[in-house]
Amino acid sequence: MADGEAERWLKLLETAGVERDDTLLAAVGDGPLGWLLSLGLSGGRAAMRRRFLETVSVRTEEAAVHALVGLSIPLIVQDRAGRLVGALHAVSLPPKLVANAADRGIPLEVMLAALTAVVKIRAVAVDERARGRGIGSALLTRCLQLYFQLGFLLAYGQFRVGSGLETFYTRHGFDVLDEGTVLSFHDRLGLPFSVTAEPGERIFACASSS
Repeated sequence: MADGEAERWLKLLETAGVERDDTLLAAVGDGPLGWLLSLGLSGGRAAMRRRFLETVSVRTEEAAVHALVGLSIPLIVQDRAGRLVGALHAVSLPPKLVANAADRGIPLEVMLAALTAVVKIRAVAVDERARGRGIGSALLTRCLQLYFQLGFLLAYGQFRVGSGLETFYTRHGFDVLDEGTVLSFHDRLGLPFSVTAEPGERIFACASSS
């Protein structure tokens, strides 16, 4: 992103209900956001996973954050005038879910495997003036291409009930679960994790076809 675009990207994400995260904004400005994914695209999944394991092996909070930031990706769309009109943010498993798994005694190697197997789509946002042009579809399609190319096995996210997004995600190959339904990673991937939608939200999930 060019100077100033990170702030606009974050503001656009906020319109989709994502809480402001200044730590994330700082990461974009410093340049490490998605650094592991970039390594994977240039050197392959094995190189990405090896560097990820090397980073978290330090076992400090700073190293863990650096690794998670490296598996996170910001995507943007600009119009012909250079205005940012579309934004997407995807992350590996949220830290809270990982922490809960650690509290349950799930082995470290299992958690690390999950972090490079599951991606959460935090938000897809399109400027109101640019809707209806396929921008959201382009962002979502590119996101899935990147993560599935790097060996991730499942993408999921949540949206508010009544937002009308069921058709959008279904059209892109996602299963849209009923309100209150638990997404079991054990059933889909054999991993001892699950996600329950927040009240008033529905989960959408899509598995890699490869």
